[in-house]
Amino acid sequence: MKEKVARRWITLLILAIGAGIIYQLPYIRETFYVPLQEAMGITNEQMGVLSSGYATVATLCYFIGGIVADKFSVRKLLTFSFISTGILGLYFSTFPGYGISRLIFVLWGITTIVTYWPALIKATRNLGDSSEQGRMFGFLEGLRGISNSILVFLMFAVFDYLGSGVLGVTWAIRTCSISAIIVGFLSWFFIEDSNPAGETESISDLLKGLGQVIKMPKVWIICGIIFTTYSVYGLLGYIGPYMVRVYGAPVETSIILGGTRYIIQAVGGVLGGLLADKIGSRLKVLMAGYIGIILSFGAYMLFPDNPSIITALMVNFYLGAFVVYVMRSLYFAIIDDAGIDISLTGRVSGLASCIGYTPDIFMFAMVGRWIDMHAGRYGYMMMFAYGIAMSIIGFGLGLILLNQIKKSNKRVTSAGATN
Repeated sequence: MKEKVARRWITLLILAIGAGIIYQLPYIRETFYVPLQEAMGITNEQMGVLSSGYATVATLCYFIGGIVADKFSVRKLLTFSFISTGILGLYFSTFPGYGISRLIFVLWGITTIVTYWPALIKATRNLGDSSEQGRMFGFLEGLRGISNSILVFLMFAVFDYLGSGVLGVTWAIRTCSISAIIVGFLSWFFIEDSNPAGETESISDLLKGLGQVIKMPKVWIICGIIFTTYSVYGLLGYIGPYMVRVYGAPVETSIILGGTRYIIQAVGGVLGGLLADKIGSRLKVLMAGYIGIILSFGAYMLFPDNPSIITALMVNFYLGAFVVYVMRSLYFAIIDDAGIDISLTGRVSGLASCIGYTPDIFMFAMVGRWIDMHAGRYGYMMMFAYGIAMSIIGFGLGLILLNQIKKSNKRVTSAGATN
């Protein structure tokens, strides 16, 4: 019995470490934006296009990945995902040119979504019964944040040791790639191929269920809330380069911010869930988060253009990042707040992922173009204004959904009283 429990927690640890590693490669710009851009010799817009290529494939593949995870061995899918992602990373570390790099990012969209993300969810779910699901996924998110942070600091140590130039960023990428390959082999030896309870859905059944979900107004509001929240989350990766380019902070500052944000992910994710449970409404916590983001991004726009306020900028970054990670831990949980039947959860979350993550497709290229076109602070001011606009829209959608939930509850209460 003890051996079984130990194996389960070792498996969860491997899954969490892997989740913290595999997305570092397609999202490498969040930590090494400036040195990577200089090593590749590309513009801010081209940096955005790389991310958009990855995001386009990833966003369109959530449903496909779910079917793949039901049809094939979880252990084989996870092993393939880590090893193939790592090999692509090793090739990318040679900086083979902008065109080939775009192809690599597209292929990462397959190896980190189609063959990985639903398989990760499936493997985590298999680790516990229905009474342990919150615990399993909570620890997955928390340990993922910690592993993210450890990996980023390891990559930074390699980058700094090798001179903070092209050689440094090359081996930082290779460090991440080799780590992914190692986790791939560990997955083969520790992940079991047990199947979750329930029937495997065919493509026709999946499309039929999707049609049912599309008719629900609440679902589209949830899609909008995830869209706006994820938009704000995506902008965090530009704040480090903003401090470097506008305020003259060292490049290392940007990398440190990229690494420590994952510690905030672990803390914010756990505390967000606890706070929402205490209040009794995940939606209300999300709405309060939008107000926090408006204040944080508004502060960036009001701060003077003076290098002496770097510390204030960093404090504002950490406070804003904490709010964002609290919100990110809850935006799928509002499906329950909305009273949507549990049997439709998979379909709703699938549609919400496809719609909610679409900022990845266009936003990075758009923000990169703003920064390229407008020297100094102005391009970044447009970015912060966009984040504030998304927060205002998200707050409005939250009010609409809250009103619909109240109406639904009144109808249920009235029906119960009549009966």
